[in-house]
This record gives sequence, structure tokens and C-alpha cells, in this order.
Amino acid sequence: MGRGYYRNDSTSSLIAILIYSYPIGKGYQYVLTNWLHIKINPWYLFWILIYPLTLVILIFLFWGIGWLANYIKEKRFNYKQARQVCKHNIIGGETLAKCEKCKWDKILLERKKNNERIAIEKKKELNQKADDLRLNEYKRLLKLKLTKQEYLLSLQPNEFEDIVSKMFENLGYKVNKTPYTNDRGKDAVFFKNNRKFVAEYKKYKKENTIGRRALQIFFAAMQEEKAEKGFFVTTSDFKKTAIEYASTVNIDCINIDRLLKLMGAAFPEKENYNYNAMCRECGNIVLFDLKNSESSKVCEFGHTVNLDINIDDISINILTQKKICYSCGKEMKLTNGFYGKYWRCSGYPNCKRSYSAKNFKFKRYR
Repeated sequence: MGRGYYRNDSTSSLIAILIYSYPIGKGYQYVLTNWLHIKINPWYLFWILIYPLTLVILIFLFWGIGWLANYIKEKRFNYKQARQVCKHNIIGGETLAKCEKCKWDKILLERKKNNERIAIEKKKELNQKADDLRLNEYKRLLKLKLTKQEYLLSLQPNEFEDIVSKMFENLGYKVNKTPYTNDRGKDAVFFKNNRKFVAEYKKYKKENTIGRRALQIFFAAMQEEKAEKGFFVTTSDFKKTAIEYASTVNIDCINIDRLLKLMGAAFPEKENYNYNAMCRECGNIVLFDLKNSESSKVCEFGHTVNLDINIDDISINILTQKKICYSCGKEMKLTNGFYGKYWRCSGYPNCKRSYSAKNFKFKRYR
């Protein structure tokens, strides 16, 4: 039987009073009629007078019994507390605060708990500052890497599309990305000053130059979107015939040299490969030179600070604001579940990592 079929004590007591009031009331009527020779006429006086009076008497009786039981229980508890001996052999010393040493021990214990709570809060705050500094350093170093041709060529095609879209967004365009597959000849649609633009990205090796045929396909996508201008971005270069055709159909050809300059404009950062790390014990800042093989240093207060970054492992997901799985490094997806929305790894079922959408905050980045 389910839990909902049971009634609480107060409901059961009320039902019992209503049931037992009738026979008890009939007993009163019998006594009045047969013993005291008082006739109850007419018949409905029983329901008007005797039955309500019986209800009131039973209610006060039940209440009085309950109050008396609680009173006795409280007195017994106080008696036991008063007779309890503290660790200093004083009767009621801790429970009734009769022992001065127990009072002092209680004060010290409260101070200790308060100090521990403050220390935990400071530790959390310090870890949060260290995580924020680490993220800012990640972003700074990634901006430096975006101006390097080798790094752009090492990206996956999806990552390359994400970072170039982010570049245009930083340059003042409103970017709407298309799906990674079946994009109908375009990777993004831009808007700026009430004008519409279309972009296509190609991550090719330097020797694989873009020809006229690729621009013709892209121009068809421009006409389909009714865009004023198109941007064709590549990590290689364009053939002469492609550049001549692009000038006639209002397509801006961006090769690797222009792309690196635009990356520098969209993500401005000075050339500095030092890394600032915060000591998680005292909050002191330690400077690492990433060009040297330093794995740890000692802060001014003698704490060891480890280098928690590898410049080769920095991902563009930091700038594109993608959520990354702690376990496998794949992108997390927001999914509707039975108890609401939650983040689930895109590598499911191989990776079953998931996080609550409300309580979880992404701090780690690959």
C-alpha cells in the first residue's frame, strides 16, 4: 500500500473522537433516562445537546492526556540531564552549564569551528582567484598562438571554423554559424550596419591553393542568401584566376597572410610567453618562463607552485566558450532530462560524464 493511504495522528484522533462520541453519548442518554428519570424529548435533542457535549469532553480529554504525557516526558528528560556527569566529574556540569571548564571548552570549540569555516571560505575564494587567473593566462597565450600559421594549420576543421567566426565577431560583425555538415556552400552569415555577408572557410595546406571553381560555388551560395558581399578565408592562397573572378563578384579573398593580420587585430596581445600562476596556499603570484623547462617554483612564503599549463594543449574552446568534458575532452551538450536540463558529454555512450545545468560551473579547459 502506498504512503498516501496512511493518515497522520491528528486525523486518526479526530476520526476516533467522532466515532466514539456516538456510543458514549447514547450511554449518557441511557443514564439520564433510566437512572435519573430525565426524559430526552423530542428525539433530536440528542444530536443538538448530548452529542456535541460529548465531542467537547472527548476533545479536552485527548488534549489533556497528550499534554500530560509531554509534560512527564520533559520532566524525565530534564532530570536525566541534571543527573548527567561531565568529564570533570560535576553533576550537570555540561548539560546545565554548572562546570566552568566545560563552558570554556565549549567556547574554544565554537571558536575552532568558526576559524575552520573562515579558513574554508578563504581557501575557496583563493582557489577561485587562481582559476580566474589561469583562465585569463590561457586566453592571453591562445591569442598569441592565433597569429602563428603552424597553430592554425594544426586545428581541426570544426575548430578552425569556430575561431574564424569568433575573429569576425570581435571585428564587429554579428555572426550566425551554419551546421558543420550540409552547410550549402557557406560556413557563416554575417550582419553589420544592416548589411548581409556570407563567409566560407577552408583550412588547406599552403601548397593547396584555391581555384576559380571554389569561388563560383561560393558565389552561388551568396546569391541564394542575397548577400551583398562574401568572405572566402583560407590558410593557403588563391590562384590568379580566382582573384580575378572574385573582383568581379564582390568576394573578398583572405589568404593566410591577411588572416594572421586579422587575427592580430581581433585578438590583440603583446608578445609575452611568460605565465603567471597563483599560489593556492597564500595567493602569491609566481612567474614562469614557458620557453624554459620549468615545472615548479617556490613562492616568497616557501610554498611550491607547479606549472599547471602546457602551451601545446591550449584549446580554442576557451575563446569560443564551449563546455568541455573533464574526462575525455569532448564538447558537452545541453540536454533535456527527466529532472530538467543537464550537460552531457557528446562522446556518450563511450563517456557517460554529465553535470547539472544549474549547479555546475565549468572551470577546467583543455
